[in-house]
Amino acid sequence: MNNAKKGMTRFTGSFPKLKPTMILYTMAILLAIVGVTCLTACGGKKTEAAIDESTTVAVQLAPVQSVTQEEPVSVSGLISGKNESKLSFKTGGIIQKILVREGENVQAGQLLASLNLTEIGAMTGQAEEAVAKAERDLQRAEALFKDSVVSKEQLDNARTGYTIAKQNADIAGFNKNYSEIRAPFAGTVLFKLMNEGELAGSGTPVLVLSSGNSTQWIFKAGLTDKFWSRLKVGNSAEIRSDLAPDSPVKAKVTSLSAGADPYTGLYQVELSLEPSSVRLASGLFARAVIQAGSANFKSVPIDALVEGNLNEAFVFHVQEGKAHRISVKVAWLTDSKAIISSGLDGVNQVVKAGSAFLTDQSPVLVKP
Repeated sequence: MNNAKKGMTRFTGSFPKLKPTMILYTMAILLAIVGVTCLTACGGKKTEAAIDESTTVAVQLAPVQSVTQEEPVSVSGLISGKNESKLSFKTGGIIQKILVREGENVQAGQLLASLNLTEIGAMTGQAEEAVAKAERDLQRAEALFKDSVVSKEQLDNARTGYTIAKQNADIAGFNKNYSEIRAPFAGTVLFKLMNEGELAGSGTPVLVLSSGNSTQWIFKAGLTDKFWSRLKVGNSAEIRSDLAPDSPVKAKVTSLSAGADPYTGLYQVELSLEPSSVRLASGLFARAVIQAGSANFKSVPIDALVEGNLNEAFVFHVQEGKAHRISVKVAWLTDSKAIISSGLDGVNQVVKAGSAFLTDQSPVLVKP
């Protein structure tokens, strides 16, 4: 302990006294430090406010206009001959001959195919023999009735048997006549569905025949009820195909179905094509643009559309300082306008400039 005490030096002096000017100087330094701290904090808040303001998008608005225009109805369908028939035999049997090829032109009444008549001929012969027997039975019954050998009932039964035999013979003869296929009109053989030697059932299509001339082409397609209700017989149209995309064929609406197809729910429209030099074929896929009546639409600048996909797109409108995205249906486009069929009910203005930088609920600043 004594050694420890010897190593220690006792402070016997006193702290220097600070002058008033030194105290004031020290306080000024402390206040300066506090001030710098406050300014730094305030400066940070101003920076954060500036960042918030930088997220606001400046936009310009454009009015939504109401327009009444003719909306053309565009639809895809198939071209076919005006007269197109699936030909078959009245009775079943083995196909003996098919006398035409696919793509061959035929005349009205020309023999196209026939069945092997072995079975049908035998049935016809049986019917003819039955008629001869019934006729002999009737003659015998009439002679015996005169001699009062048979009753009136027996005579009547003989007459009935003869009548039935004749009717069966008529049926056999009719089936024999329709055991061949003849062209019901002049045209072109589109398809040969069966070959010689095959067993054809009654009513089974064997050949498909089309009128197939330049004055007898039609176009058929299915329409939704919206477009069907706006069409009428006589509306003009233009039809284009990939065979001649730059050469439209004039056409007119000639038929509108009165009911929807139970499988597709669509209404069929039929157009008759005017004579043209454009090469056509049955089953050819084509597109028709039909001029329909007037309808009411909304119009906005094309620049207002964002994320377009076919006839669907989005626009923005401003409400309470924020952008709201709306889905719209685009009927068609002009040079500077988008014609909207639905989606803008109750909307008076849309964002024209700045929409590409917006998302739903983005804060906006409207500029003139």
